[in-house]
Amino acid sequence: MTNETAGAAGAVTNSVAATLGQSKLVKAGRADVARIRERTRRRRLLKLAIVLGIVDAWLWKRLAEGNPVGLPSMPEDAMLWLPGFLLIGILAIV
Repeated sequence: MTNETAGAAGAVTNSVAATLGQSKLVKAGRADVARIRERTRRRRLLKLAIVLGIVDAWLWKRLAEGNPVGLPSMPEDAMLWLPGFLLIGILAIV
């Protein structure tokens, strides 16, 4: 005896799987997984907000002290660095 029945479009469905799909335990398990995922997502966002807040506070502190973080600049002998930068750039492309 098999637990398979013909569906509306002629597809064979497993009556045990169909019964389990309607189960309250399965639905509760899916809801539990969704709740855990949401809690984990919120924790990650909170950690990110804390790290970005610390970096932001440090940047504002430096700005208030009159010593802001400037953009990086190349040294006067930048041509000596050019072959190294080109080599690294070519290797990064490959």
